[in-house]
Amino acid sequence: QNIFRKDLQERFTFANQQFCRTLGHELKDIIGKTDFDFFPEVMASKFQEDDRRVMETGRSYETVEENQPPGGEKLYVQVVKTPLRGAYGQISGLQGIFWDITAQKQAEERVRQAQEDLRRSEALYHSLVETMPQCIFRKDTEGRYTFANPEFCRILGKSPEEILGRTIYDFMPAELARLREEADRLVMTSRRPIEQIEESKFTSAAQRFIQVLKLPILD
Repeated sequence: QNIFRKDLQERFTFANQQFCRTLGHELKDIIGKTDFDFFPEVMASKFQEDDRRVMETGRSYETVEENQPPGGEKLYVQVVKTPLRGAYGQISGLQGIFWDITAQKQAEERVRQAQEDLRRSEALYHSLVETMPQCIFRKDTEGRYTFANPEFCRILGKSPEEILGRTIYDFMPAELARLREEADRLVMTSRRPIEQIEESKFTSAAQRFIQVLKLPILD
């Protein structure tokens, strides 16, 4: 960790070797200087604003902030600032400790971006399946419906609430339902899609045949 101390005038009074390496200066060139001697003005102003909060309130402060050492790349650091007190309890300055968490922040950003991409992909997917003329449904490993698009609901003559959580046995004669269940099991155990022609018996309408494609859903 980088460790430094400052007095009430925001001048550095101590810096450990790691902090010296971060700034690229020897200790003698740091003592007595302020943030404005090493950091961009906006950044230095932010640092000193946080310092004053600690020294005025007497409470520690912890945050994640951007840091840009002289001549270096911008990075993210975890910062903890605590007040320093004199022999009679009066605040005489502060001590700061910070360490580089750039890799962690970059990993978090990659996760956030991946989640955002997934949300956009799912939104596009749902916009497609909601309008497609094909019947689309999903089931869990117990054969319960977890999703039904509008066309599938129309064919069954049911609302989504009447379908979700139910099984094929609730909508089809047991003998045909068992055949569908066997096909579902085959898809899930083999982890391969199947395509077949089936007799439609979902409604009391005239007999018809349908082309069915079933695919496994993997985590």
